[in-house]
Amino acid sequence: MENPIGSDAISQDTLIDQYLKGKMTPEEEHRFLEQLQGYVQLKQRAVAMARMIKAMETVGRRRDSELRQELSAAAADASLGEKL
Repeated sequence: MENPIGSDAISQDTLIDQYLKGKMTPEEEHRFLEQLQGYVQLKQRAVAMARMIKAMETVGRRRDSELRQELSAAAADASLGEKL
């Protein structure tokens, strides 16, 4: 089946991004979901992007937690230094 939204990977990525961020109108979302059903490569690209975003969010949360721990440790060290 021919790609209904064009073969341009950038335009595909833009549409996928808008969908994943919930920035489509209900009509756009309906059209996009129909296109996913008929265009296997678009569906595969959308799934890959969703998984990548989820992984990046997981890594970001883990890194945020590490930074909070480092800041807490630095604050505790600074407090200890003030008491001496």
